[in-house]
Amino acid sequence: MEEHGGSKLYFIPLLPFCLYCSNYLRITFYRSHQRKLSLLVKERTLQLEEVAAALEEKQEEINAQNEELMTQRDELENANQILTSQKHQILDQNKELDDHRNRLEYLVEKRTKELDPGQGQGRGIGPA
Repeated sequence: MEEHGGSKLYFIPLLPFCLYCSNYLRITFYRSHQRKLSLLVKERTLQLEEVAAALEEKQEEINAQNEELMTQRDELENANQILTSQKHQILDQNKELDDHRNRLEYLVEKRTKELDPGQGQGRGIGPA
């Protein structure tokens, strides 16, 4: 029985060593895992920063295009106002020309009647 008592004596000093080794392995694993996560976070952060920079550049391009489109829209609105004004002017001039044409036709018809009072009584028969 003395032999069993001696094996317990060997086990007792090994217990703290086993606990120490177990704790050491756990801490080593934890630190390794922590480094991997840290690297992963840095890598992902760089990717996100690159994406953010690309998005910002695209946004600046879109803003520049938007400003250009707004300028073109303003120019087109101005041109449209000028064309609308010119259209109204042309329509007014067309009406005025119609009025003058009608007035001239009336005057020509009136003057023709004054010069040819026998219109409708036969041509060529007039006082000698």
